[in-house]
Amino acid sequence: MKEHNLKKSSQLWLFIKNSKGAVAIEFVFMIILLTFMLVFMVDLAMLRSNLGKLDNMSYSLVNVLRERTQLYGKGNESFARSRKVAGKLENRDITNFRKLAKYMAFGNTQSDKELFLVLESLQFQRSSPTAEPVLNYTALGDTGQCAPATNLQNLKAIAPRSEIDERRTIPLYQVTVCLKNYSIFRAIVLDESEQSGRLLRSSSVAVAR
Repeated sequence: MKEHNLKKSSQLWLFIKNSKGAVAIEFVFMIILLTFMLVFMVDLAMLRSNLGKLDNMSYSLVNVLRERTQLYGKGNESFARSRKVAGKLENRDITNFRKLAKYMAFGNTQSDKELFLVLESLQFQRSSPTAEPVLNYTALGDTGQCAPATNLQNLKAIAPRSEIDERRTIPLYQVTVCLKNYSIFRAIVLDESEQSGRLLRSSSVAVAR
């Protein structure tokens, strides 16, 4: 009888010991899962915050771009011509907008942090209301690193005709801004239009004033 009780006690102790081991393993897995969820939530919050800032930046820049005729006078709907400075090809528009974008992103126009910018302009030659106008498309900036998700030429259908002059189609502008992105989960969280390689991307379109 005594031996039987000892045997039962040893079995009970073995069961408790094994249960403790199983609980410890489950606890470790729960900690790992909770840590993963916490990292994911923090990463997602930072990613969405950065994307929101980028959207605001591209929207603000394209609204400045659409005011070209107000800034430079009539006849300045197209971009400034590029010219060589110290052997390098420079453009007044892309230089000014890059400074403005860096100030908005980093608070410093001379920041060394990488920022990629593309300015697009779609001008239309005058034509009768029933005819398809001839397009004049221009793109400036970092087209290799920060290509727009949708080329501005593919959005020509949204350009309205002038109410004052039916032969004139209002120009379109698009600004695309890209910044480096260190998110771990960007591939499963972001839409294809919101990223370009390892960069966060935002594009905004506007009709000229």
